[in-house]
Amino acid sequence: METSMKEGILSKVSKLNNSERFNANMNSMMPHSNYEYYSNTNNGINIPFASINDGSNVYITGTSSNPNTPKGDFVTIKVDENGNVLWEVREESNLYSVEFGMVITLDGLGNPIVSGVNWNGDNMDILNFCT
Repeated sequence: METSMKEGILSKVSKLNNSERFNANMNSMMPHSNYEYYSNTNNGINIPFASINDGSNVYITGTSSNPNTPKGDFVTIKVDENGNVLWEVREESNLYSVEFGMVITLDGLGNPIVSGVNWNGDNMDILNFCT
């Protein structure tokens, strides 16, 4: 697998087959997003839950964690057709809390709108963002 040293969490955008999903230990959690991303700065679990493209760019939302901190952040990234990260937006979660970006769409102006959940073990909240 090819990886870059660019800052951020995306190093390569690629289509996955079922055995690759299983090997990433995400088979039971990963829905039908066609993209997978790997961490360089946050070497925890990075799971894309949804993606959409506007013809030349791909928008991906999901969760990203750090192995040294028991939490997961709601993350949305924009990637160009060459796999370069154009921007990354994180909703930092609280300690022992997990946030997931679950769905993504584009508004009439091409801005991504994402929705997901925050779960802290006792409560689950729905989060919506327009980036």
